[in-house]
Amino acid sequence: MKKLSLFLLFAFVTFLTFGCAETQNALSKKSVQGGLLGAAIGAGAGAIIGSQTGHAGVGTAIGAGVGALAGGLIGHAMDKQQDELKQIIDKQNAQQQQMEQMKGEMAAQSTKVADLQRKGDDILINYRGDALFDTGSPILHTGAVNNLKEVAVILKKYPDTRVTIKGHTDTTGSLELNNNLSKQRAEAVKTVLVGEGIAPERIATIGYGPTLPVASNDTPEGRQQNRRVEIEIKANEQQKQG
Repeated sequence: MKKLSLFLLFAFVTFLTFGCAETQNALSKKSVQGGLLGAAIGAGAGAIIGSQTGHAGVGTAIGAGVGALAGGLIGHAMDKQQDELKQIIDKQNAQQQQMEQMKGEMAAQSTKVADLQRKGDDILINYRGDALFDTGSPILHTGAVNNLKEVAVILKKYPDTRVTIKGHTDTTGSLELNNNLSKQRAEAVKTVLVGEGIAPERIATIGYGPTLPVASNDTPEGRQQNRRVEIEIKANEQQKQG
C-alpha cells in the first residue's frame, strides 16, 4: 500500500510539474533543470522531516515533489524574464550599431552596449562601462539612462526577484579611486532603477574596483572589457520557498 501511494504521489507531482507545462510548451531546459534541483533539495528536506515522524520514505517523496514543482516554476519565470530582457538588450545593441554606421565608425566587429547571460536560474546583464559613463566619471550618459529605464520596465513586471548591481573598473589610477568609482557607478545605476519604480530594498550595490578583471589590463581592449557594470537578477527567498 505504501509503495502504491508513493508511486501515485510521484506520478501526480511529475504530471503537475512537467506534463501540463509541456502541453503548453512552457518549460524550457532551464525550467527542467530547476525542477530537478528543487526535487533533490526537497527530497533531502523531506527525508529529514519524515525521519523525525517515522515516515522517511513518504517525507522524501513529498519533499521531492514540492521541490520539483517550485524549482520548475522558478525556472519558467526566469525564462520569461530572460526572453524579455534579451529583446531589450538586442534592441540597444542594434541602436549602437546604427549610431556607429552613421558616424562612420563601424569596426570589423561592432561594439555592443551590453550582453546577457544565464547562469542556472540567475540572469546577468553586463553593460560595457564606456557605454554608460565617461572615463573616470560616475555620471551616466543620457542614452545610458534611457537604456536602464527600459530594463527597469521588465524588472517591474517580475517583483519576486532581487537585483545586485556590481561595478568594475580597470587598473588605471589608484586602488582607492577605482574602488570608490566602481561603487559610485553601481549606485548611479540603482538610482535610475529606483526612480523607475523598482523598490530600493530589492537592489544591492557592490563596487569591486579592479579586483575582478575579465581580460588583461595590459591592452586598451582588455581594459575596456574590465570597465563594466553587471546587473545580476536572482529569484528571492520567498519565490524559492513557493
